[in-house]
Amino acid sequence: MDFPARVLDAVIGHCRREYPNEACGVLAGPVDAAGPRDWWPMRNVAEHGRYRYTMDEVEQLHVWKAIDAIGHRVFAIYHSHTDADDYAEPSPEDLRHALDPGILHLIVAPFSILRDDHRIRLWKVVDGSGIEQPYTVVST
Repeated sequence: MDFPARVLDAVIGHCRREYPNEACGVLAGPVDAAGPRDWWPMRNVAEHGRYRYTMDEVEQLHVWKAIDAIGHRVFAIYHSHTDADDYAEPSPEDLRHALDPGILHLIVAPFSILRDDHRIRLWKVVDGSGIEQPYTVVST
């Protein structure tokens, strides 16, 4: 999967603005693209947002409809972790809530938020297990 550098920069910027709470959002793009071209930041409405994320259901519905209306699809959901320097693996809660194996999960480690040493990993969740996925950062 290809991720434009500008999309990853936008995601990291969103994560920095939300820190110390987890940030979350959606990555989408044209159906026939090799990866997402747009990012849609979402509000984290989790009661304990420093340790988990929950997308606002109404906002999520509007975003999904907007993505569909322009003929795009959701490639991935992103969120940040905030409690360990290099933790960019799905938590047990992340695995429980990942219901669609067709949607990947991009996880941003706190190291990426606080420093410029990016630790971002992409996961496919199948039957409650995370399988790391390769991706390429492209400049276009």
